[in-house]
Amino acid sequence: MFGKVACLSSTFTYRDNLLDRVSSEPKRKIQIYLDSGWPGDNYESTRSMRDRLIWKGYQPCSELFYLALPEAKHDENAWAARSPIPFQFLFGKLPLFSKPRQPGSGHKKSASSVRSIVRIPKALTKVVSPALWK
Repeated sequence: MFGKVACLSSTFTYRDNLLDRVSSEPKRKIQIYLDSGWPGDNYESTRSMRDRLIWKGYQPCSELFYLALPEAKHDENAWAARSPIPFQFLFGKLPLFSKPRQPGSGHKKSASSVRSIVRIPKALTKVVSPALWK
């Protein structure tokens, strides 16, 4: 039904053991993004799911993207801070933003002046590589 999945700080055994389901069901044509804070924040279950998906045949960086983010918390602020990352992986291109124009500047837009990089929080810049967004 869906072709893209983003799992931020997920637990995979809450009501149903998804690890067992991944093992027993056929591989699907989907892209999967997984992340968690480290340590804690469902780190162990997320890493187990990553390992199970690789065992199942999902290819890292094309079908599967995994991040363990040092000291990331299990809360809405942490998820919001890293929410651009799964969108970049799952939908593939950097967004285009217009730079603010100064009144009377006569500035003409060009492709290079319009393109800007999504703002990634400073705490994540060491673990997120812009090369992975292409």
